[in-house]
Amino acid sequence: MGSIVLDGAEIGEYTLLGAGSLVPPGKKIPSGVLAFGSPAQVVRELNEKEKENLVNSALKYVETANNHK
Repeated sequence: MGSIVLDGAEIGEYTLLGAGSLVPPGKKIPSGVLAFGSPAQVVRELNEKEKENLVNSALKYVETANNHK
């Protein structure tokens, strides 16, 4: 929510970016981590349950979108 990812920045799979974070140009955030701040910094790795929750949340968004077409 409200994060800014600038040109050339990369966010890895299964990564959670905190609200209001700023990822500067060219910054690479690896897979499977929690990152936040301005500039965004890796805080810690996500555990398997947290990664599973990310997938389930994304699936729920898709389901909700399909129900409102």
